[in-house]
Amino acid sequence: MGVLTNEGLPVRDSLWGTNDRERDENITPTIVELPWHIRLLNEKDDLNTIAVYLAAFRRNLKDCGVDFHITHHPLSFIDDAERDGALFKYTNSDKRNGHQLNNLYLHSREGNWATLCVTRRHHLRGIVWHHWALAVISEPKQLPVQTQHDTGIHLLMYDSRPPPEPTRERERDYFGNYLQLDQQKLLEAFVQKFRTVSFAVNRSPIVVQGEHDPLRLTMWWIWAVARYEGRPYQREGDLDDPRWRLANSRHMDLTPNRSRTIEARIHQIIPQR
Repeated sequence: MGVLTNEGLPVRDSLWGTNDRERDENITPTIVELPWHIRLLNEKDDLNTIAVYLAAFRRNLKDCGVDFHITHHPLSFIDDAERDGALFKYTNSDKRNGHQLNNLYLHSREGNWATLCVTRRHHLRGIVWHHWALAVISEPKQLPVQTQHDTGIHLLMYDSRPPPEPTRERERDYFGNYLQLDQQKLLEAFVQKFRTVSFAVNRSPIVVQGEHDPLRLTMWWIWAVARYEGRPYQREGDLDDPRWRLANSRHMDLTPNRSRTIEARIHQIIPQR
């Protein structure tokens, strides 16, 4: 299972499996190759509809024999205060179907997992949904008694509409400069709670012929990461591991000094309650 068939060929619904097999022909995947539970979604769907398709998404991964956990609701809030605040006026359905950061702790015992993120942001058109995703690949345990917190995790992020590259060289060393406002508080709170040893964020959207919907592209990225399962996290240059190679990702290690900087920034941007 995973990214190869029994004949050793890349599976057709694996994003980089398709690309790698046809690289010499310069052919990218097409919209008709999207799994059906992704093809029927669109960026205007509400959180309840998305949760329904996430359930089908999870079932299909299980049917494929894939050992990778997907959360059953999109991550949408940092905490109760954000969910119930007056800024974005979330509907009751949004509040029921959008998870917050604490819900991810239930999945922290899973070695490898991913979550769709659907957050609100200000836009020229008004307040809109922003679709992106996080995937966690755990470091292998060295001892049976070790937990995920002991070994640490590698955090991969996919943004369907990534922001521009920071213009100043010194700004390219801090992961927060690759995030949009609705992502920054949530991600900085995330790395404070989960022992994150490295972070990779895409600089380009994945390429699918005839496909431009940000939600569908994000879901296919999650599907492709899941199909790769929990294979060891590799890094020989910024674009080696296929889990970020096809999205032209920026990779950075989160050293202890950098983690302290993150913690200081959190106290600045997230009022302590």
